[in-house]
Amino acid sequence: MADADLSIEPSDLAGLPFVKKWDKLKPDFERLYLDEQRKLQDVMDVVKTRLGFDANESQYKYRFFKKWGWKRNVPKTKKKQIVELGQSRALIGKSTTATYKGKPVDPKKLRRQMKDSYRASGSLVFGAQSSTDSHDGQVNLSTILPHKDMIFLKWNLPYESIKSYMLRALDHASPVAGTVATPSDVSVHTPSANSAGSPRDVPSPLTIDLKKKTAIDRAKLFASGHHTELMQGMSRAEQKLAVTWLHQYWYFAFKTAKHWGKGPLVWTPDILGFDQMQRSSPMLPAAVLHSSGWSDETSPASSQPRPPDFCHWSIHVIEPQYDPIHSPPPSERNMDLDDEGTWSNWPAEAMNSSYEKRLVENLETNDFTNLELNKVSLATQHVAQSARQSPEHVLREALGFSIISGNQDLVSTLLEKAFEDEVDVSGIYPLHMAINYLNGAKSCCNIFAELWNHVPDRMKLLGNNEKGHSILDTIMVTILKAHSNCSPGDVDDTLRQDRSFVGEGIDICGRWEPDSECYRILLANGGERIPMSWKHKFCHTSAQVITHCITILTSIDESCVNAPSGLFLKHCFTCGIKMQLFPLHTLVYVAWLITKNGCEDEDFFGILACLLRLLSRGANPLNTAHVSFDALFDLNITSECSHQELTPSDFAALLARNVPVSHLPKIRIGWLVICRILERAENMGQNESREYYHDNARFTEDEVTELDRQGSLVPDVDQSMAGYHCGCFRRCIRPFGKDKYLGHVWAAVQTELLNYRRLNARDPWVSGNFAMVTLLQNLQNDTPLTIGLFREQMIRPHCVCGNFGEPHERDFWNRVYLRDEVSDHYFANMDDWHRSSFISIPPIHLV
Repeated sequence: MADADLSIEPSDLAGLPFVKKWDKLKPDFERLYLDEQRKLQDVMDVVKTRLGFDANESQYKYRFFKKWGWKRNVPKTKKKQIVELGQSRALIGKSTTATYKGKPVDPKKLRRQMKDSYRASGSLVFGAQSSTDSHDGQVNLSTILPHKDMIFLKWNLPYESIKSYMLRALDHASPVAGTVATPSDVSVHTPSANSAGSPRDVPSPLTIDLKKKTAIDRAKLFASGHHTELMQGMSRAEQKLAVTWLHQYWYFAFKTAKHWGKGPLVWTPDILGFDQMQRSSPMLPAAVLHSSGWSDETSPASSQPRPPDFCHWSIHVIEPQYDPIHSPPPSERNMDLDDEGTWSNWPAEAMNSSYEKRLVENLETNDFTNLELNKVSLATQHVAQSARQSPEHVLREALGFSIISGNQDLVSTLLEKAFEDEVDVSGIYPLHMAINYLNGAKSCCNIFAELWNHVPDRMKLLGNNEKGHSILDTIMVTILKAHSNCSPGDVDDTLRQDRSFVGEGIDICGRWEPDSECYRILLANGGERIPMSWKHKFCHTSAQVITHCITILTSIDESCVNAPSGLFLKHCFTCGIKMQLFPLHTLVYVAWLITKNGCEDEDFFGILACLLRLLSRGANPLNTAHVSFDALFDLNITSECSHQELTPSDFAALLARNVPVSHLPKIRIGWLVICRILERAENMGQNESREYYHDNARFTEDEVTELDRQGSLVPDVDQSMAGYHCGCFRRCIRPFGKDKYLGHVWAAVQTELLNYRRLNARDPWVSGNFAMVTLLQNLQNDTPLTIGLFREQMIRPHCVCGNFGEPHERDFWNRVYLRDEVSDHYFANMDDWHRSSFISIPPIHLV
C-alpha cells in the first residue's frame, strides 16, 4: 500500500548518509507503524515506492524494536487494566476508547484479550476455588445467610430482608468508574459523537463484550463461593436483581423438593407467586396460601398475617400391609392448585427425571423466574454450565433442599444416589441440618433417622459443625430458637455475628414454613427474624420431636450425653481454664435463658422431658463443670477467678434462686421440679448405685437369670407406684439405678406427649393428667406419684428406666413408641385430622 501521506520528499534524503536517513524518516515511520497500525511490509513498500529508501526487514526490525524500542502491541497487563477500566465505565452506561502512551488502542485487541482470558480460566466449577468470603473487617454475607459453603442453599431470604445489609456493603466497595486505578501511561475516555463506528445510542461491540466479561467475572465469583465480594462489586439495582434471581431459584428448588412426585410437574413463576409478591400489595395467590395448610380463620386478611396459635403434630404409626386397589388418578385438568387433595401423583415417565437434574435444567432454561435475564448482571448461562459440570456439588445442594423441605422419600432417593456415586455429603453437616429444620407437624424425627440409616461413611456425620457445636448442642439451640427471644449471640459467642438462627423459616410446631403466607409477607416487608409474638412455650409437639431426636442420637452415639458441650464456652481471664459445660449443665442454662427470654406461658414441661430423656440415656448427674456466672452473664471481669465446680444440680439450684418473684408461679414450679429431679438423680448416683453409670453396668446376675427363665421380671411389689416393671432386655443401662421413681416420671412424660395437645385457647398446655404442681409435691415429700396418669392407672407396664415394650423386642430400647404401647386405654385428644400427620416409626440401623 503506497497511498500514504509523507512529510518529506525524495530530495530531502538526497546526499544524507544512510544512518541519517533513518532519523529523518523516523516521524513518518512512527505515524505509519504505530499510529496507523500498518504492517511492517506495508511501511517498507510505501517508503521504498515514494522515497526510494531501500532497506531490508532485518534493518527495519533493528531500528524499530531494538534501537527505538517501539512496541506496537500493548502489554497484557496494560490491556487488562484498560479492560477493567472499561468494565467500570460500561456499568454506568459509558462507552470507552483508550490510548496507551498517547497511541490509540485497537478495540479488537481488547476484545481478543477478553476472549483469551475466558479460555485461560477454563470451565467454571462450583467450589473450584476457596468458598470462604474474605473478611478484612468488612461486612460478610455469612452473618445473615446460612450454609456458607453452599452455592444456592444459602439464598433463603429475599432482597427486602437483606437490603439494609446490602446498602452497608456498598459503603465498602462501589462498582463505578474510578474504583480501578488508572495507570499514568493509559487514558480512557468516551468516544466523540462524530467518531466512526456504531451509532451513539447503540452499544459498541467493545461495550457489549465489556458487560459480558463483567457478568462472567461475577459468575466466577458466584461459582467459587465469594458471594460477599460479588455483592460488593454491584450497584444497588444490580444487587436487587441478583439477589431476587437467586432467592427465586431457592424458592423454586424448595417447592419442587417439597412436592416432588405430586402436583404441578413444573413450578412456574405464576404458580410460585412471584408476580404478586413484586406488586405493591404482598398478598399471595390462593395456591400458595392453601398449599401451606392455612385457612382464612388462622390467617386473617391483613398486611401482616400471623401464623395459627396452636400446633400441628405428627403421630407415629405402623404402616398397614394391604393390597393396593388401582384407581384412576385425578386428571391434571381437574387439579385445583388451592386444594392439594386434587393433586395427583406424577406419571411414571415424569419420575424418570431426577430432582438434581431438574435443578440444573431450570438454571439453563430459567423457567422458574419472571425476571428479564438481560438485566441480571450475572452470566446465568455460565452459572448453569458450572452446575452441569459440578454433579457432586449439585447432589449435595439437592440433598440440602430435600432435608429443608421435609420430603423423606426424596431424601432417601438422594442418599442412595450419593452412595452409588460415592459422594461425600458430610460437608453440609446433614444431621445438624435436619435438627435445624425440624418439623414436628410433618416429619418429626424421621428425616434425622433417614439420614443416619442411609448416608455412606455415616460415622463422619457425628462430628461437630463448623461452629464447633455437637449435634446435641444444635438440639439445644433449636429449643431456644423456637421458644425464646434469644438472639444467636445470646446463645453462643461463635454465633455473635449471626443476625438470625439457621432454620427460622420452619416452625418446629408446624405453624409456618418458607411457603406460608405469613412468613413470605414477613420477608417481603423486610423482616429477617421471626417475631416473638409468633412463638409460644416449649410445647408438646416440640418436646416430642426433640426427645425423639435425642433417642435416635443416643442410639447412634451413647457417649454424646457425657461429652463436653460446645455451647456457652468461656475462658477464665485469670487462670486461663477452659470453662466447658456438660449436656445436663447446658440444658439447665437453656432453661435459664427461656426463663429470661421465653414466653409468658412457659411451665418447663418441655425442659423436664429433655432432662429425663438425657438421664434415661445415661447422662451422668455427677459430672462437674467449671462455671463462672460473671462470664456467662457478661458481668465485669475481676482480677480473681470467679468460677466454681458445679454439678448440674448445684448449677440449677443457684440459677433457681435468681428467678424473679415477679415470674408466674408456673415457671417457678417448673424450676423446683427440675431442681428436685436433678437432686434425686445426683443423690442416687452418689449414695446408692454409682456403679450403674459404668458402661458395662446392666442387670444383675439374678435379674438376667429371671429374664432368661420367664422373659420378664416379676411385677413390682410396691403397687402404690401403679406400674409394672418388665425388663427391657439386656441393653437397659439402668440409668436411674434402683430408684424406680424417676423411671415412672419419664414414663408419664412420654405418655403425656403421645396423648395430649392444646386444641384451643381455653385448654391448658399440659393436661390435667400431668399436673406439675402435684409432681412437685410428690418430689418434695418423697411420696408415691399421684398425678392423674398413675392415679387413674392410665399407663401401661414399663421398665425401671421408663421404657415401654416387650422384653423379646431387641430394638425397642432404641426406638420411639406408639400411643397404644404406652396407654392402658384410649384417652387421647389428638385425632384432629386437619392438624395431624400420620407417619411411620423411624427404624434405627445401629453401627
